[in-house]
Amino acid sequence: MVLHYCSLHQRLFSFTQQLWVPFSADLMQDIHGYQALLVAVRADTTLDVLERPCDDCHDTLRQIARVPRRRPSP
Repeated sequence: MVLHYCSLHQRLFSFTQQLWVPFSADLMQDIHGYQALLVAVRADTTLDVLERPCDDCHDTLRQIARVPRRRPSP
């Protein structure tokens, strides 16, 4: 199973709801512990947490891209 998480905004992508939902860093730490446990016991199931930019990150980048850049004076 793969989980997409944005640590900047502390949000997890919900595949069932198809949106980013608030998810605390404490709960993410618990999930990382569970992930380590699965690896330690060599379980058939794996859990991967991937850092991904959330929709807030994308909105911020879009706003930055729209800001006109000044050219330096010669």
